[in-house]
Amino acid sequence: MVAQDGRPCWQLVSVYLPTRDALNLRHVHWPLTCHMCRTEDESAFHLFVQCREAVNIWNKLCVFVSVDAHNVSEWVFECINILRGDLLAKFVVACWVIWNSRNDHVWKVLPIDVNHMLRSAFSFLENWKTANDLPVIGWVLRYDDGRFFAAKNICMPGSFTVKETEALLLNTGMGSVDVEMDSQIVFNVIHSFSFNSAFGLLVDDVKELTHMIGDVNIHFVKRSANCTARTVALEAFSVTSCGEWLDTPLSFLVNCLENGLMN
Repeated sequence: MVAQDGRPCWQLVSVYLPTRDALNLRHVHWPLTCHMCRTEDESAFHLFVQCREAVNIWNKLCVFVSVDAHNVSEWVFECINILRGDLLAKFVVACWVIWNSRNDHVWKVLPIDVNHMLRSAFSFLENWKTANDLPVIGWVLRYDDGRFFAAKNICMPGSFTVKETEALLLNTGMGSVDVEMDSQIVFNVIHSFSFNSAFGLLVDDVKELTHMIGDVNIHFVKRSANCTARTVALEAFSVTSCGEWLDTPLSFLVNCLENGLMN
């Protein structure tokens, strides 16, 4: 589905979701009854398409999905092709919530609660939209030997793409520094010719600023090597952690800094 773990999404569309019937075929003996309707055997197609409680969820979300498909993979792709905008987002999140509810019942013996499932779906979707509507930036300054010097993060109001946010971050540049970024697009554009667009004008400002400061070297690094800056940026979602730090890093940065020194 969505969220941190992408495996359920791949498993659902590839018909490898470990539902009760699939586990039974692999000699993992478990009661076959669907946890939601308690009348039919659980299969991926039943759990997401045929179960009356799943249909109830789709109706409450105003996501009217077809049941003409022959298997769950065909059904998922059909829905993705038909649904648009908020309806598609609701569909994806609802699939994730249904599967989470199933796992909570199997492993924690929690009862089915459709209203709670719907609240979880709406809450997750709203949080996701908020996170994507409010980009954050973070930067870390270190001495030549890698020791921590300063860090700052901030939530950026307005509409910025990832490319624009990373380019805007360079406007905080200082003289005689090496700037490391994990956006290959921004790195390539900074080292190419100017072009006429809002993003291109922003990059031109960055180029002019770095030229005025002097001795600013820009390097591309893989995202895995840029853990410290990403951690600082993510902390901007916490009101208590948003801000700047000098000389001494906070606890959430210590492990990233140590790993960076070792690598």
